[in-house]
Amino acid sequence: MRRGPVQGFTLIELLIGLAILGIVLGMAVPVYLRYLATLETAQVAGAYQQRLEAARGLARRGAQIRLSVTAGSNVATVETFTAGAWTPTNTYTLGNARASAARAVILYPPYGTLDAAPVTVSFASGRNAAITRNVRIISVMGKSVTP
Repeated sequence: MRRGPVQGFTLIELLIGLAILGIVLGMAVPVYLRYLATLETAQVAGAYQQRLEAARGLARRGAQIRLSVTAGSNVATVETFTAGAWTPTNTYTLGNARASAARAVILYPPYGTLDAAPVTVSFASGRNAAITRNVRIISVMGKSVTP
């Protein structure tokens, strides 16, 4: 009885392939998770900068505005100073990262200027607390950068 050519893989070949795949995935997964954490913190810093620009727009229209974040929170609150008290105007969820410390920025009319500069607001990733991103407000006119 004559047999044709053998096709397919042996069990040893399959096990070697699975071992190589496991090693590659073992190296790739931590790098990917760090990438996701970096991406999340960058997204939150960008969202905070957008909220800062929106708050400056409100201050230019004549209202005294406070933009604040709470330590350990991913929520930014915009408040307006009316009748001697701060009243919440809007609350925004920034993303998956959290503010490292409580920080409030007050913007004054008519140009949306700050009470002090420079101001730094830090955000840490919810996945990896070692990954942080800072939003630095470098001038009293509200110019902000993320170094």
